[in-house]
Amino acid sequence: MNDQPQLPADGNASASQWPAPLASRRDVVDARHQRIASLLDQAELEGLLVLDPINFAWLTAGGQAQGTLSPEHWPGLYFSGSGRWLISCNLDTQRFFDEEIDQLGFQLKEWSWDRGRDLLLMDICYHRRVGCDLPYRDCQALGPTLATERRQLTDHEKTQLARLGAVLVHALEATARTLALGESEEEIAGQLSHRLLHRGAEPVLLQVAADGRASRYPRLGHGTATVQQSCLLTATARQNGLHASASRLVCFGPPEAALREGHEAAARITASSVALSRANVRIADVLAAQQVAWKQAGHEHDWRLSPPSFLTGYAPVELLLTPGCAESLALDRAIVWTASVHGAVSCDTYLLEADGPIPITRVESWPVRRIKIGELVVERPDILVRKKG
Repeated sequence: MNDQPQLPADGNASASQWPAPLASRRDVVDARHQRIASLLDQAELEGLLVLDPINFAWLTAGGQAQGTLSPEHWPGLYFSGSGRWLISCNLDTQRFFDEEIDQLGFQLKEWSWDRGRDLLLMDICYHRRVGCDLPYRDCQALGPTLATERRQLTDHEKTQLARLGAVLVHALEATARTLALGESEEEIAGQLSHRLLHRGAEPVLLQVAADGRASRYPRLGHGTATVQQSCLLTATARQNGLHASASRLVCFGPPEAALREGHEAAARITASSVALSRANVRIADVLAAQQVAWKQAGHEHDWRLSPPSFLTGYAPVELLLTPGCAESLALDRAIVWTASVHGAVSCDTYLLEADGPIPITRVESWPVRRIKIGELVVERPDILVRKKG
């Protein structure tokens, strides 16, 4: 079987829809620096200190703050209105400039591992009015402001997200097509993890549920239980700082009636949310309509046992979508719609564009169920039924 993922076409989030990513990464970093300079001016600050790895990835358009176990050795960034610097331990500087931020316009502020980062940070902040994305001394808190800013994705990031979606879907579907009866959840998670890492994506959360375990535990990881009839795979992966999530369900032989009914209900519920995903629609209104879909599916109260949907991006969860959410959907945001009924999960990532939601994790080689919501037909992954022999 060919393990090379292919970017889907015709209605999926194909990378060909947007400019080539390598040509625009410096432009993204420059534009974000300009925005930071504007924020500093508005807040009457002289600089911004960035210590959160999520914001490190966002402000470098995909650079990864990896390679160290200790938060005290995490790299950072510093922005003034006119300059930007990498804050790095001497053990990591060369690799960061070679592999993560090459030609992105960063200068260097370096500390020696035997002296520690805090002395350098204190020197940077000394007699300056500085903001920071994490609590640090008397710096002004700018974390919430940056979290709101980073939800909007550029064309460069849409391209990267499309590529990640193709890698994630391939890993999920190839694993589901080749796993064997009697294998443990841990073994299957290992296969899924291998396929992601092999294509440059990092597993962030792997959930493998054998034979309906997800009906007992709405949120789980993977254990020693072995597959006797069905297996649910749900994964979140990261690549170039961005995240995508999806699920697939495979069954050996015809699925039991409760599993089939639960999957169809979950698919219809997520389809109703996808159909309403338009700019300026209130999140609370989408969730209210979703609850109607739960009721129509005969599971009026089961939504309380279903993990929530969320906006994603540089953070795995940028914003949980809850009934009390006061925000509205906006263009260029990535949304993970999910629903779980009787241990069947329907979960995929979408990008909200002007023409409506584009599936980032559309099926590669998988049965599809087409669900009509009003005048719109939404495609949702069906159950893959395999032979027992």
